[in-house]
Amino acid sequence: MKRVLFLVLALALLLSVAGCGAKPKTIDMDALAKELAGAKIYDDILSQMPDGMTERFYSMDNGDVVRSILYYGTGATAEEICILQCTDEKAAAKAEANAHTHIENQKTSFKNYVPAEIPKLDNAVVEVSGVYVIVVVSKDASTAQSIINKYTK
Repeated sequence: MKRVLFLVLALALLLSVAGCGAKPKTIDMDALAKELAGAKIYDDILSQMPDGMTERFYSMDNGDVVRSILYYGTGATAEEICILQCTDEKAAAKAEANAHTHIENQKTSFKNYVPAEIPKLDNAVVEVSGVYVIVVVSKDASTAQSIINKYTK
């Protein structure tokens, strides 16, 4: 009887410890995108792009992305907002690397086209929170980061 009670208690303890793992925070992507897009931190007018454009811009496999939101400027600036919900943290790490590559490619493009955009790209915010990757290129990275922190922290 004591062994059965011990086994039951040990199993209960094991299950309670296993359940204590931190669950990834769910981010309201629509609210975050809306708040970022409405912030007065852009010189350009940003428009939401159709589904599928994010994966193309960020060289992501469709199987790695659950959902994406992309706001992009007119092309006269490097300003953009990208929010990706990836399938898992491994896909999010890949998306983060691709975001940095995208930003470096933008620097190359804007270097001769509109060199005044380079500081925005140098200060781009790339934030990973669990399965989410958030990228903001704007004239005010600290405000963008503050908005993001409200949703990720």
